[in-house]
Amino acid sequence: PIVVPDVGRIPRFTSSEFDFDSQSGIDALISLNCDCQYGVDFRYLWVNDFTASERFIPLDDPQIETNPRTPMVFDTGDLFLLDYRSEMQSVEILGHRLLGCGSVKATAGFRYIKLDESLGIDTLEDPDSEVFEQYGFAAQNDLYGFQIGLEGPLYNKCRSGCFRIDGFSKLGLYGNSARGSAFFEDPGDALLDSSGSGSTNHTSFAMELGVFAN
Repeated sequence: PIVVPDVGRIPRFTSSEFDFDSQSGIDALISLNCDCQYGVDFRYLWVNDFTASERFIPLDDPQIETNPRTPMVFDTGDLFLLDYRSEMQSVEILGHRLLGCGSVKATAGFRYIKLDESLGIDTLEDPDSEVFEQYGFAAQNDLYGFQIGLEGPLYNKCRSGCFRIDGFSKLGLYGNSARGSAFFEDPGDALLDSSGSGSTNHTSFAMELGVFAN
């Protein structure tokens, strides 16, 4: 039979409760000017191993149903250990044109974005017990599309030296090839282990805002 989950249930834990860390990355840009107005930009952006971990104890619920097909419940006091990870890479090939006496740059062209995410969940009967159930979810998104953008000065002050703050905004429409997978493992009973995967294609959009100083 087809089981429709009850999407009206109140969530007990959401992504807003994660405390995300900071992560360094690479942002490299090569800009070639063909003449005084036109040129081409090549940009590569990479942020690896962006992580967030959290602990969750559903003390306010006597039980939490997790699977409508084969109902499972967690007793009050069970400990959930959640570990989120993501990686993003982006490649841009854009043509640009200088506007307003060269102070503003308009860009348009191709962009590819790769976004991989995973969420692992370990459940324990108490903080001192061994893991008795494990869940894993992963998603890979490959986005190909067209992007437009603007870049220009937000603050410019020249006296003894020259200090300026520039900003940019970019907006793109993409075709997204998305894939997802999930698994469940019970260390105490391998017969309960299960996994599945799927894929889809749909339209997505992405926006990027940035500020940098010179």
